[in-house]
Formats: sequence, structure tokens, C-alpha cells
Amino acid sequence: MERASVRELKAHASEILRRVREESESYEITHRGKPIARLVPTVDEGRKIVDLEGLWASRLTREQIEQLDKGVGEVQREVQEQLDRLAAPPPPPPRPAAAR
Repeated sequence: MERASVRELKAHASEILRRVREESESYEITHRGKPIARLVPTVDEGRKIVDLEGLWASRLTREQIEQLDKGVGEVQREVQEQLDRLAAPPPPPPRPAAAR
């Protein structure tokens, strides 16, 4: 992870953001030498969450990679369903029973 001070970020924001966007670099933003934030690339819908290049890719078969891809999709659907349930308005409170 690269480091950049607030001053460097202000002076070179376009270049730093281009590196994050195009090269998937991450930056730790510092103020007076202490970390205060992280600037990381987002995950696009079409992009895989699991980066299979590198150590794992050399050890996995194509079938195992496809199974991981399916698993990631299932997790994404489950998370979206939970978010949808949380965003739904709560049901109305029950009405009191009528007095006889």
C-alpha cells in the first residue's frame, strides 16, 4: 500500500485517483505522519471480488476457480437480500382487539 500525506493528496489528487482507478493501487492517507484514511478501489459489479491471480491461481484447477466464482455470486445475492429486507419499511403495529 502506498502512502500519501494530505498535502500530497491535495497537490496530486488526479494522479493518485487515476492510479487507484486504473491500476487498483491503494493509498494510506496520513496527517503529520499518522494514518487517518485509506483510499482503495471499489469493486464493480462485473469485477470479481476474489482475485485469483497470484498464489491461489497456481494451485487451483479451472473447476475450483469456477466453483469459487459461483460461491461469490451466491454471497452477493444473500447480502443484497439482507440489505433489501433491512431497507423495507417495518410492518404496521397490530391493532388492539375491540372491547366487547
